[in-house]
Amino acid sequence: TILNYFSWILFLKACIPKQNQVVKACNEQQDYNKTECLGYKCCFSSFKINNVSCFVPLKDKPTQMFRMFGLGVIGMIILGCLPIYCCSLWQR
Repeated sequence: TILNYFSWILFLKACIPKQNQVVKACNEQQDYNKTECLGYKCCFSSFKINNVSCFVPLKDKPTQMFRMFGLGVIGMIILGCLPIYCCSLWQR
């Protein structure tokens, strides 16, 4: 479950297609209802996009890059504070 959580955080998917973005049908079928579509972890749209109402989630690269950058910054802060913390513990 922890791995699922981190994969959801780092590899964010979006259900809103941007301009000129191609959507693929979920499980190669185009006629799922909303409940079935969401059950397969796909995106549902009441407006048919390219004759598809249930499609595979799209990758959101800018948000993914921003989150990876934030994770890197937090990691560097932790690694920077770790020696100070260890030295203060050692002196006690």
